[in-house]
Amino acid sequence: MLTGSVEVLICWVEEKVLPNIPENRCIVMNNTDFHKGKAMQKMIKNADHTLLTSLFSRA
Repeated sequence: MLTGSVEVLICWVEEKVLPNIPENRCIVMNNTDFHKGKAMQKMIKNADHTLLTSLFSRA
């Protein structure tokens, strides 16, 4: 994913997803590197949610 696309994803999660889900939820994303990035992790943790990214493995 291009750097600009990662920034768009982060903005979308911050502005559209997090404000519209109930408190203290588990957010599940696939195991892509940009989903596990520090910015994403910090933003989700600061919103009092948990990020899961390693539920699935490639066969």
